Amino acid sequence: MKKTEKRILFNKKFFPKDVFLKKIYKENHQLLQNGKKLKSNKDFKKAEEYATDIMLRLDDWMFDGRHYTKKLKKPILTFKPDLKSEYHVIEFHCGDLYLRNNVNSDEDLHYSYQKIKTYFSSNKKNINKFRWGMVYSYPQPKEIKKLKETQKFDHHLYLNILSFQAISYNYFSDAKNILIITSDLLKENLDPLVNFINRLKDLKKVRFYDVAYDTITGYPVNNLNYFEQELSNPNFFNYNNVNLKQKKIKLKNLLKLRNSINKKIKFQIQTFDFEDNGYEYNTII
Repeated sequence: MKKTEKRILFNKKFFPKDVFLKKIYKENHQLLQNGKKLKSNKDFKKAEEYATDIMLRLDDWMFDGRHYTKKLKKPILTFKPDLKSEYHVIEFHCGDLYLRNNVNSDEDLHYSYQKIKTYFSSNKKNINKFRWGMVYSYPQPKEIKKLKETQKFDHHLYLNILSFQAISYNYFSDAKNILIITSDLLKENLDPLVNFINRLKDLKKVRFYDVAYDTITGYPVNNLNYFEQELSNPNFFNYNNVNLKQKKIKLKNLLKLRNSINKKIKFQIQTFDFEDNGYEYNTII
């Protein structure tokens, strides 16, 4: 009940005149006062049921287009792997693509990779399934004004979701025993991945690909330029901006990793970055 009261008071900061919040606050506060007088198990059970009802009604209200989240300037690690399990999950929440402004996907990946590369190099457990997810929020065009005007106390509305997996293994049903790595990570030192790759059970292939979003809510999938152009993020997975120096670094790191892994494991290149070097799209090395 006290936790619910804190949540109600938090929401009243954003919606001080909301009738529902005023009413449910009175209900919950009265329940807290009455709770001091309860004696029988029957009374406690009734109070518990009433408290649950209040909590669920508040949840319904909050998630009806009014869910607020902390404003972020860079990714934060929100999910760490359970090393006792064979399914390891890492997830970063990366803030809002409109409010952050000029989001650079390379910088986000670099920052996140630095936070978790020790996991890749030191993990001693075998892994059957893995994913490293990056999750962003964003507004639809009609929601931009609303998003701007409803920012309060370093929080903002959590509207639509855009997410992708930077690295995954056995996460997608059509990629069994295939390790999938975004080609953007080839700009990083991938030495820590050698240990990780050797821990993957029944690995058959490693695939490098240009990132594909696997979750987009609230906006048509066929307008991916929206995130770069209309939300003013020209360096957000813009593969037209990869310069020659970056391509050389990426190819060097790719071949280094290839030479560090058992040759029975095939490497598949699903990017156009290396065509000038003789590695066409879908080349197996």
